[in-house]
Amino acid sequence: MSWVTWPLRLLGFALWFAGQIVLANTRLVADVLVKADRTTPLVIRHTTRCRGDAEAAVLAILVSLTPGTLVLASTGHGRERHTIYVHAMYTERSDVVAGLTLLEDRMLHALRRGGERT
Repeated sequence: MSWVTWPLRLLGFALWFAGQIVLANTRLVADVLVKADRTTPLVIRHTTRCRGDAEAAVLAILVSLTPGTLVLASTGHGRERHTIYVHAMYTERSDVVAGLTLLEDRMLHALRRGGERT
């Protein structure tokens, strides 16, 4: 049954991520127009649940596509645990960790044919 739902999960994730891009762009534009420096830059280390290089690369690309975030480096190769170092501009540490965890959870659920998240 998971093969049947896989395309729907991919579509649902794409729509959710597009909404996240719009929200991040709105925050960025508001900061530029208001001219108030609301940035709180920080760098965090996030250990992923990705099983391989492909999943880790997709996660890094998705993080970097989101305005206000950038993957600075990643470690791990093959089946070993991957770690990414993320620079974020507009949020607190707990919000960044929660956002990365949510993004990774939704991405893994959409990409893996069985829909497993771990």
